[in-house]
Amino acid sequence: WQGPSPIGGKARPGSPIATNAAGTLVAFVDTNGNLVNDWVSNGAWQGPSGLGGQPRGDSPLAFNAAGDHIYFIDGSGDVANDWVSNGAWQGPSPIGGKARAGSGLATDAAGTHVAFVDTNGNLANDWVSNGAWQGPSGMGGLPRGDSPLAFNAAGDHIFFIDGSGSVANDWVSNGAWQGPSGIGGKARAGSGLATDAAGTHVAFVDTNGSLANDWVSNGAWQGPSGLGGTSR
Repeated sequence: WQGPSPIGGKARPGSPIATNAAGTLVAFVDTNGNLVNDWVSNGAWQGPSGLGGQPRGDSPLAFNAAGDHIYFIDGSGDVANDWVSNGAWQGPSPIGGKARAGSGLATDAAGTHVAFVDTNGNLANDWVSNGAWQGPSGMGGLPRGDSPLAFNAAGDHIFFIDGSGSVANDWVSNGAWQGPSGIGGKARAGSGLATDAAGTHVAFVDTNGSLANDWVSNGAWQGPSGLGGTSR
């Protein structure tokens, strides 16, 4: 490991950061409140340059794996996106629904499902069908006010922290969302949440401040078990 080294631009206080799967595009909110990105060209970092839109102060950012769609919550609370067409960023444009204050935001690898918490506190999603955005529609469950959201790559499992602090999930079966159901353990206030591409490992910070995980074995969720380390 080498570094650190700046890649371009300055971020406003509290700005989220997001990258694509390759790590060659990095999005953030600049000091003027604009959604911008840095990118790699010919082996060197370029930017920043505007993508389009001004995310709400508490908005997360979520790139798809290819880095040609980015999702955020705009100043009016609409779930919105920018996208690449003919080599240039387009947008912003709303995709459906309004997100409550503090809502998490997640997308799958393809960028065709976007999950958020609606203004009634319900976990909801928008999705692409026949080339157009549909939704929002409920998925199941009421995430805790500070809960992040995490999709697996396929977009058929989503993980969150429920109102009791339990780590929980919804999943697709026979084409419909099922759940929610706890997978194991309770997360402390402010815990992060992450899953792998397969959605078979989920990491969080437990109520003792320890980094912990749940995992799938023989088709059932196991855990939690410590991974190592304590979180600030």
